Amino acid sequence: MIYVATVVAGGLGAVVRLIASAMADQTLGRSGTIVVNTAGSFLAGVAASLAMTTGVADIVAVGFLGGFTTFSTWLLDALTQPAARQSARYAIGSMAVGLAAAALGMAAGAIAA
Repeated sequence: MIYVATVVAGGLGAVVRLIASAMADQTLGRSGTIVVNTAGSFLAGVAASLAMTTGVADIVAVGFLGGFTTFSTWLLDALTQPAARQSARYAIGSMAVGLAAAALGMAAGAIAA
């Protein structure tokens, strides 16, 4: 049953990602991936700090957040930036912002718990 729930959560995360990324692209320009990945990092931090059973944690982290954030999309965006210097800036910036968001999410989850 946990496998089915994880698959469903992953599909839902992918659809939410598509919508959120398109909204961010429309609002901010071509930055949907970093917005979604930052939000996903924050949510992963929250999920990691909450006391969840292993099954629920897998459904949320592996399923929903796995579908919501995609490392491959981030790498593709980094490679398709106009200049190599922009690609490095994008990749390093994405990593820094994602780590900061995950740490903030862990802190927020610890407060909520």
